[in-house]
Amino acid sequence: MPKPPRASDRNRSHSRPQRSNSGCNHKPLVYLSAPYIDDQPGAEIILSEIKFDDAHLAPLPRGVPADNLLLAELDGKEITVSTTVTGDFYDDDFVELLVNGVSTGTTVDVGSGVDIKFDLPAHLRRTGTNVIYYLFYVRGGVGNPTQSPLAFFNVDLTSPGQFGLPSLEVNFTADDELTEDKLEGIKPNRFLATTIPGYEGLAAGDVIKASISGNLADGSVFEIPAITPNPIRILFPETAFQGIEDGEHEFTYTVKDRAGNVSPASPPLKLYVRLKGAIGDLRKPEVPKANDGIINAAEARAKLQVIIPEHLGERPILPDDQIVLVWGQFQSEPIDIPPGQENRRIPLTIAFEALYKEWKRETDGADRAVDTDVYYKIVRDQRPAGTSEKLQVRINLFHVGGDPSLDPDNLLHPKLLAAALESASGKTNEIPPDDFNNAKDATVKTPSVNSNGESIFLAGDTIDFWYGSYNFKHPVKAGEGVNGKPIETTLLGSAIKAEGTGIKFLEYAITREVDGPTENTSQGPQTPIFVDGDGGGTGPEKPPTGSYDPPESATPEGYYTIRFINEHDIYFIAPAYEGKAEGDIMTLQLIQYWGAHHGEGETRSIPATLITDRKTVEKGEEGEVWKVLLPKEKLLAGEALSHMHSIWTVTRNGITEQSDSLPHIRFQTQG
Repeated sequence: MPKPPRASDRNRSHSRPQRSNSGCNHKPLVYLSAPYIDDQPGAEIILSEIKFDDAHLAPLPRGVPADNLLLAELDGKEITVSTTVTGDFYDDDFVELLVNGVSTGTTVDVGSGVDIKFDLPAHLRRTGTNVIYYLFYVRGGVGNPTQSPLAFFNVDLTSPGQFGLPSLEVNFTADDELTEDKLEGIKPNRFLATTIPGYEGLAAGDVIKASISGNLADGSVFEIPAITPNPIRILFPETAFQGIEDGEHEFTYTVKDRAGNVSPASPPLKLYVRLKGAIGDLRKPEVPKANDGIINAAEARAKLQVIIPEHLGERPILPDDQIVLVWGQFQSEPIDIPPGQENRRIPLTIAFEALYKEWKRETDGADRAVDTDVYYKIVRDQRPAGTSEKLQVRINLFHVGGDPSLDPDNLLHPKLLAAALESASGKTNEIPPDDFNNAKDATVKTPSVNSNGESIFLAGDTIDFWYGSYNFKHPVKAGEGVNGKPIETTLLGSAIKAEGTGIKFLEYAITREVDGPTENTSQGPQTPIFVDGDGGGTGPEKPPTGSYDPPESATPEGYYTIRFINEHDIYFIAPAYEGKAEGDIMTLQLIQYWGAHHGEGETRSIPATLITDRKTVEKGEEGEVWKVLLPKEKLLAGEALSHMHSIWTVTRNGITEQSDSLPHIRFQTQG
């Protein structure tokens, strides 16, 4: 073949080194550990692999195979590669370099030298993996050339994260401040831990450098090892925050790959840093009702208290600071701290609604106790200034029947159906005179499904019944309450007669031992029962109208206000009635209605305000008034312009008489 242009036009001697005269024919090329050529009897030419200058190659991480990755800074620049050819040569032998099968267009005389250098043009180096080798020509190109061993090199000109780097992530809400409690590790080697899930082009040997507000963070350099972690943790040592003032800062990073390509900075993670003025050593809150190991529904409804303990730390809580209570994923609105109480013990109340919604978020309403983290934050200038230690609280708010009312004062379960009472003579919710006078038993039928048609009972449940003041129970056994069949329970005729005639109310509640363990109760609606009979004796006189102490007229505004109720104990007074006798049963019912008064037929009551009481007259009390202290929380529960009716009754020999629903007293408890 014709000889390509040579890289060197030096004179050649045209003399050959002395060779053996054995007369053997030329042998073909044989590939062993290194190629060699026998182009003359007794002569061997060994072709070595192409080598690259170490200064041109990217550093090789431990555990990563050699890949001859060229530095990106060499892009567009000429470089040289070298090889070694040993043996006896003709003076016109030469070699030709090829890249990816394409000749570089120049040749190099072998001459008598051993080390040969080639120019590797920039335009032949393509991105990705390249194949490089050379051909050895004998006697100026006579016969077929011999190929050297193949070598490879790589070119990478793409920066990591070509389609964008992910932002750094932290294991707390980015809206929270970076305070000392967010740092991990032990002093003096604490650090802020951040993570990223990875990025486009992630490879061993990549070097990640993190910055705070554009300044390289001291000690925050991380090299990707041969086995890539997931996620990738990028740590900011506590020393990186020296000289950083409290305030909002941007946390970013860049990635430099082995070839030297550098990514743009990642999108910033914005954190408000408060490491100098932060309040540390905030002790965990207290939840007294959780001291027995679990909070049940009754405790959650009863204005559950969370106690913020006294703060004894180095940096105090300041005036105008606020508290945010955190229960699981629920966070309260900022709560003002009473003046002078900044570092003292402060009780907070968390609403049943918040507790139930957080419990249901964790359980989807299944009977399961969950352990919830409870803590608090101190807010200063609308930003967190400190976060307390966490208290883990166990809670189970499962209710038989499904989701309960979220009004803590409304104990009636919205999905439970009313029970029915069947008299001995077959009447529903009615006791005829013959059944009453002869004290015949009746049957209570409790629905076994809720308003959605879902079965509600399990063996082991307990149903509590109240007929008037009489309480009786029914333990649910296996096989009861299935296939929609109601559960039947006997109400003794003697109890019916003891409660007397008139309108009576049948109530029930279902109690179940739930996961925890603890017990939760669901209360069903009332069923009015009409009872007719003579009671076998004389009844009482109709009781007179009651009164209030202090009366409505004693208030400055002429009606009961929030302030007046909070400052005074208010009593209902049931006067002594004619013929009051030992054994008489007195009952009281008070409830508020919307508005200052209501017209005929309007019954817009406020259930949360219902007050009931009951008393049996004892010997020596015949001439005394019945004085009942009214609970402030019930009087205030209306939170409205309202008025209240009061009815009290007297039962004797099964005959009940009731007072008029007077007097009407007014309330203004809004705001």
